[in-house]
Amino acid sequence: MADFMSTTLVDQLGLKTEVLAKPLSLQLAVHGSRSKINHSVTVEFAYQEIKCPRRFDVANLDNYDLILGTPFLFQHQVAIGLNPPRVSIGSPVPVDICGEDVEVVSSAAADVLDDELEKLREQLRAEAKDLCQDGATAELPPLREINHPIPLIDESKVYSWRPSKCPEALKPVWSAKKRAYLASGRWQMASGVNASPMLILKKPSKGEDDIRIRTVVDKREQNANTHKLAAPLPDIEGILRNVVKHKYRSLIDGKDAYEQIRVVPEHVPRTLFTTPDGTMVSLVLQQGDINGPTTYQTVMNHIFAPYIGVFMDVYLDDIVIYSNTIADHIKHIRIVFDVLRKHKFYLGADKMNFFATKLKLLGHLIDESGIAMDPHKVECVQNWKVPTNKTLLSSFLGAVGFLAPDCEGIRIPMGVLAQLTSSARPWNWTDTYQRAFDQVKETVHKWRNSRRTALDYSEGAPAINLVTDASLTGASGYICQGDDVLTAKMILFWSGKLIPHTKLSVHEQELLAIVESLKRFRHLLYGTEFRICTDHESLEHLMNQKNLSPRQHRWMDVLNEFRYKIHYIPVN
Repeated sequence: MADFMSTTLVDQLGLKTEVLAKPLSLQLAVHGSRSKINHSVTVEFAYQEIKCPRRFDVANLDNYDLILGTPFLFQHQVAIGLNPPRVSIGSPVPVDICGEDVEVVSSAAADVLDDELEKLREQLRAEAKDLCQDGATAELPPLREINHPIPLIDESKVYSWRPSKCPEALKPVWSAKKRAYLASGRWQMASGVNASPMLILKKPSKGEDDIRIRTVVDKREQNANTHKLAAPLPDIEGILRNVVKHKYRSLIDGKDAYEQIRVVPEHVPRTLFTTPDGTMVSLVLQQGDINGPTTYQTVMNHIFAPYIGVFMDVYLDDIVIYSNTIADHIKHIRIVFDVLRKHKFYLGADKMNFFATKLKLLGHLIDESGIAMDPHKVECVQNWKVPTNKTLLSSFLGAVGFLAPDCEGIRIPMGVLAQLTSSARPWNWTDTYQRAFDQVKETVHKWRNSRRTALDYSEGAPAINLVTDASLTGASGYICQGDDVLTAKMILFWSGKLIPHTKLSVHEQELLAIVESLKRFRHLLYGTEFRICTDHESLEHLMNQKNLSPRQHRWMDVLNEFRYKIHYIPVN
């Protein structure tokens, strides 16, 4: 018995929540619908003549913003009439819930941890004070086991020369940065050949007096003459799954990340760049170097190797730490601090988010209800103007593919738009492409508040389900967890076009959808038992078929890698 507010409304109003000392179990009047309450919120509530502070438990509610439950009805002596419909308030002021037969429950909402967590946040900020140094004034980073190389393809190639300019309004800030970097040894005055121009850009500021700059070297010509280093960035989806299945989460950010990496000494002359005050070389990694992300990620993977995937992950300069208890979380954060100190890396003092209740990470929002799209990035997609050329269309598809890869049905209209990006097809924005463009935006909007969670592999956990579907032109599949597929928690979704397979029979189309789903979700399903939920007998038909085609043999090879049971769902 409680009053509830939806997580969506809390997000939209930007309300401050309180962490409950002990999560409350929530059982809704739907079979198999269970959840946990981890937060509460207190707001000024007004209804008819009622106007007073009221506490709500925060829950993941579909189709409702608020549920006024038994406490509200009792405390305000509410009478509900059906004929005619009416709601009468007996007491504008809430009465106490008390009596001989009332048992006082130790509610987690009454014993919150918010004050305790805030003290821990302040303590951790104090412990990290020595790590929060300004990159410009800190000492020159040391040469480490891994440093940044610049492997040129043709060392004799000559680049065009262009001067570097600085806007008058930014000159004082530029001069201060130049002096600091020369004093620390990060830059050195030098002469040579093939100098790349420096761009001096203004960073977003918090006020008129807060003027900050970002210096980027235009290394396009050198990048085209550089061997690309092979080191893929971490799997974003894997990081999100690691974070969401832990109760306590923190995010810290490297300060001037690239400039904390040293360049291989013999390659320093290749960093030559022009500035408004002459040519210089950089002893540290430059913004604009094509292999910069690769080197930085490699260094992070190296120094945090024993801990990545255990209680932390690193994606470039974002370091995310996750744990299941407060004590473990503090221990894990301190381990990260110690590693950074040992290798002399620094953090941004304004980018430390300890014990985060809502974590913005890699284009997504993570809270107690699961993983959702970042609302601000959703707004960017919603406000995206109609593309006028292939480059702008590719940018739109890239943004949507990163933000909303698992929105149901989104790959179909994206596939239509992708055809227009082909170099073999002339640009002609027809009604068909406009409809697909609008459909993509509508799909993102529809799924903007959807939450997905990580799979629970523990003993006794609800069933893991793979649900698939197929048509003449496309296929889709999703993983959910729950004994009842209709109320199960969404985990991951995919959809795609299957143009090369339009001549398949109906049962082969369904099989292809299953096989493609198994390939895409292999990292989640391999080695665990799950159910393949279908309303067709395609799998049974394949198992009993005497003569298999080469394609069907390949499908059987994929199916035989997994441990599954067939769960038939009625067509209706």
